[in-house]
Amino acid sequence: MLECKWIIICEKSIRNGETGNISMIEVFDSLEIPPMPEIEPDHQPGDFFWEQEFDLVICWQKVDDAPVSEIPKQQQKFKLSVVSPHGDTILDGPLPNLPSDADKFISVFQFDGVPHPQEGAYSFEIHESENDKWIKKQSTWLKISIIEASDILEE
Repeated sequence: MLECKWIIICEKSIRNGETGNISMIEVFDSLEIPPMPEIEPDHQPGDFFWEQEFDLVICWQKVDDAPVSEIPKQQQKFKLSVVSPHGDTILDGPLPNLPSDADKFISVFQFDGVPHPQEGAYSFEIHESENDKWIKKQSTWLKISIIEASDILEE
């Protein structure tokens, strides 16, 4: 049985084709974004998208004491949820099937940005299906700060 051991957020990750090791570039625990423009009457807050590519690197590890060959080939079901600072789930979807015969497995998810960015801590949560109920197993946070344009302009 696999369990999520850790989650790291970085700007870019690269998998070595020979060793399978992952290099993570610009690991971060927070992002700073400029303020969003005023919302026009014919637009909704969700119409805005902040383009900042980043990767979510997740390490899965076998937690049973039994040798891998003795673990039943049952399929674990996981999903990833991204929760905004106000508690709204902005992304919620199943994760690809994980190999049930692995001792350790690294998965990488690439994001193109953040829909309707809000200031505060975003939560990336891993849930596992147990008896047809989703149970939160692991989470990590990404703090997003809104900065003024004057703070990023060079004088």
